[in-house]
Amino acid sequence: MLRKLFFLMSLFLYSNGSESRLLFKFPTRDRVRKFFYCLDQYYKLMSHKHPYFFMITCDDNDKSMNSKEVRARLAKYENLEVYYGDSKSKIHACNRDMEWAPAYDILILVSDDMIPIKQNYDEIIVQEMLNNFPDYDGVLNFNGTVNGGNLNTLAILGRKFYERFNYIYHPIYKSFFCDLEMSIVSKILKKEAVIYNLIIEHQNPAFGKVKADRLFKKNHFYWHDDLKAFNKRLKKKFDFPLLSDSDHQLIKNLIGSEDNLK
Repeated sequence: MLRKLFFLMSLFLYSNGSESRLLFKFPTRDRVRKFFYCLDQYYKLMSHKHPYFFMITCDDNDKSMNSKEVRARLAKYENLEVYYGDSKSKIHACNRDMEWAPAYDILILVSDDMIPIKQNYDEIIVQEMLNNFPDYDGVLNFNGTVNGGNLNTLAILGRKFYERFNYIYHPIYKSFFCDLEMSIVSKILKKEAVIYNLIIEHQNPAFGKVKADRLFKKNHFYWHDDLKAFNKRLKKKFDFPLLSDSDHQLIKNLIGSEDNLK
């Protein structure tokens, strides 16, 4: 607890009140080597011009992330705290522990298959957020060069946008379709900016970048459950009281056809 208070105080002192504060939310499990490689890349390619804090979300029953060696290595990173607990699913881990988050302006959801590839990526994120949503009420979509911005797989949320829902991804999901809902909702709200600048690469087995590991295969068990969850959310119009014809067309363009989700 004392260490956590120290980090929160140091983050507060680091900010002069005029800089954008970055919060990196990083859930991980069973991938120690990938985790540290990814984490090191985030630190290595960061400009360090802006206040930042890494929230690492781990599970109590994950022996690989609970070893003395791992804990000792994590203790060497600046502005980083590990939060151990019980994640019910991949998406629960993404949303977990945000009540302990320090003050921030921009929230970046990190995963061990999201690898930074451009120097000063943090400066780019800050400038794009300020250019598009100076009040931090929006979402950045850096997938412009990947899929034309149709699907946002790298969640970068302004603080005010996060506070609208108080979750990163809708908690009904376990692994899949959560990013599709976020893409749809942010577009309907006209709170998404598509950026044609690949700064963080999604090295996912689904894209042929790397081989599927045990955890990736395990998460695939939730495909059908999450498909049902998405259809349920679709029928509820994602909690919007009314959708315009253009909104319906937007949804149709993103999913192709509702028949594709049956």
